[in-house]
Amino acid sequence: MPADLKKPAGLSRLPQEGRERCTIHYGEDDLSRMLCDLESDLVERKRSAADRSAIRRNICASANDLGGRGQPGVILIGVEDDGRSASLPITDQLLPELAQMRDDGNILPLPSMLV
Repeated sequence: MPADLKKPAGLSRLPQEGRERCTIHYGEDDLSRMLCDLESDLVERKRSAADRSAIRRNICASANDLGGRGQPGVILIGVEDDGRSASLPITDQLLPELAQMRDDGNILPLPSMLV
């Protein structure tokens, strides 16, 4: 992760099944830096959404905080390895399909994620 990456922009507490959980949101500047920087334990790029198994593996790795940073990972879908757009059409069908990966039973326990 680049040294100039700021702390996440916001921290909020959201109720989840009778308990509170922290949700960290990155700011637009942070995401722009992640887009242009090298992949790391916090940042993964996917050219397309076709390989759902690979995306699920990345969701698990991010949720498990394998780098021990205490920050959420970001999976950038529709982005080339060099940060350029892969021209993936963002459709009304794609976004719910990505969000459904959290609840489809292939990732347990359920991770916290935003699409």
